[in-house]
Amino acid sequence: MAKAYDQTFKNKIIKERLSGLSVKSISIKHGISISVIHKWLKTTKEDSSNKSPLINVTELIKTREISFKLSGHSVSVSLDDLSDLLEALKS
Repeated sequence: MAKAYDQTFKNKIIKERLSGLSVKSISIKHGISISVIHKWLKTTKEDSSNKSPLINVTELIKTREISFKLSGHSVSVSLDDLSDLLEALKS
């Protein structure tokens, strides 16, 4: 039967790979097969590519406005007023 790994452990392995360690060294260090590590990396890559971008830069440049949700409310702010909003949120 295959061993089950929790998401926290998988995330640790993924972070090790993203920090520059080779898949082979991670495999040896943790006793996990190389194919399993590659599967986790592929799944993570697919998950991140299915998410919409945090900021749509093209739309931001075109409208000069940024829209986002804040405490459940939709907020739109012009780029000219964005620094004032950020200062207000700090206080």
